[in-house]
Amino acid sequence: MNASRRGAWVRGIATVALGLAAAAASGANVVAACGRCHGTGGEGRSAGAVPRIAGLPARYLAEQLEAFAAGRRPDPAMRSIAQALSASQRRAVAARYASLGPPSATSSTPSAAAPAGTAATRLAPAAAAVARGVLDGADAKGLIDGARLAMRGRWRTGVPACMQCHGPRGEGVGERFPPLVGQPREYLAAQLRAWRGGARWPGPLGLMAGVAGGLTEGQIEDVAAYFSAPESSRRAARALALELHASGREFEAPTAASAASPPPFAPPRWGDEPEGAFGRSVLAGERIFLDPRRYAPAYARAAIRCSGCHLDAGRRAGSAPLWAAFVAYPAYRRRGHR
Repeated sequence: MNASRRGAWVRGIATVALGLAAAAASGANVVAACGRCHGTGGEGRSAGAVPRIAGLPARYLAEQLEAFAAGRRPDPAMRSIAQALSASQRRAVAARYASLGPPSATSSTPSAAAPAGTAATRLAPAAAAVARGVLDGADAKGLIDGARLAMRGRWRTGVPACMQCHGPRGEGVGERFPPLVGQPREYLAAQLRAWRGGARWPGPLGLMAGVAGGLTEGQIEDVAAYFSAPESSRRAARALALELHASGREFEAPTAASAASPPPFAPPRWGDEPEGAFGRSVLAGERIFLDPRRYAPAYARAAIRCSGCHLDAGRRAGSAPLWAAFVAYPAYRRRGHR
């Protein structure tokens, strides 16, 4: 950012902070002032890595404002703005933006269920999508790698799949795990770097510091590109990532150590489902396991998926930890009236 642009940015932030302070003193509505940076509808802006705040959980937004005000989340501009508000006004602003819902242009739409059959048959639409130019050739590899991190994680460095906590399409789960889909690429990458470098408070149980610490710079860029991409590109990237995995083709070559000492547990490859009625039953069970609210709504009362605890879609040996559900478990008990 050059000196003139930075000066204009600083003057704009000062104006917003002064406006919020005046609004707070007069009791006026402070939400409108936030729109100067975050957009009139809270949709965010890619320029300057300004995040979307519309549709994010109210509790999460209020906690972030409190973290800015207390200095736990360093940001000079947001600290001035948050400190201009009282605790009740922060909660009111958070509730207002949470009620808006995500902008329609960035909201995630469910993908069509994969029909039964062989892996090649089920994933043929992905190849057609690439042929139509849904994925840009220069960015396709990064989006596919980002989709693999989002869906499967990177267990050799202790990185779980993003979707295990943030939902099957990155739409967010509960009040602790905010939406990732539709956020600006630069913002997502900057937050992962901040967690990795210890500059941002890591949240409940310190989860994000460990997650970001297991990512390389290139992987941060890939996963940020994936979640900021349009839904059509994300869908094609997911399908191609699964196709590559099913065919045994990997972007990362196996290390000498992994070749010499194969893991004691080797789950079957994606796409090796049996033929016939039993195979269709296996695929139906897989879909319920990954997204019960969509495929078994009568039995799924909460936004909790089997794969959120049984890691790597239940394929990881000994995968029964509750670390991802721990912070939300009291709320889960209340929902069940137990």
